[in-house]
This record gives sequence, structure tokens and C-alpha cells, in this order.
Amino acid sequence: MNVLFVNYQDFTSNSAIHIFNLANELTGLGADCAVGVTGDPATIELLGTPKFQALGFGEARNGGLRFPDGGAPSLVHAWTPREAVREPTEGLGSRYGCPYVGD
Repeated sequence: MNVLFVNYQDFTSNSAIHIFNLANELTGLGADCAVGVTGDPATIELLGTPKFQALGFGEARNGGLRFPDGGAPSLVHAWTPREAVREPTEGLGSRYGCPYVGD
């Protein structure tokens, strides 16, 4: 399973700490994860070493999303119901032809 999380900011946000740990744990259980952020994906270095791809929304929208199996996301997870998250989540779900869920 390939899971793409969408966060409303970069990795300095409180939610990013939760997403970082969840994505690393899911990867350890056999899923492949990626996290798209509106801000700078390089801020991931503040949290540690990810076991997943961190990228900006623009990169994700333009085909920069790369799962190890070469496939598309199986699911897009919108982290919080913010409008800044809803729009890219719906767009990414349409682009990759997969469902999305939100918190």
C-alpha cells in the first residue's frame, strides 16, 4: 500500500511530528509512505531521518512523487480539514486516481 499524507505546513508544524512518526511506523509495517507539505520539505531534517519521501505540493502535483514500487498512491490522507489541505488532497486524488480520507 502506498500512502500519501498531505500536511498544511512544513515539518515545523505540530501535526508534522505526528505524521512523521506515523509514516515511519507504517513504513516499518510494510506500507510505503510519502508526505506532501505546503512549506519547505527540507525542514524534515528537524525531526530526524524519515523512512519516507518528503516533498512539496508542487512537486507531488507535477509527478515528483516516487514510491519504491513505482506505483501511484493507494490512498491520500488529508491531515486536518483545512482548506489549504482539502484542495491539494482532492487534486492529488484526481491526478493519481485514488481515494482520499481526512481527519
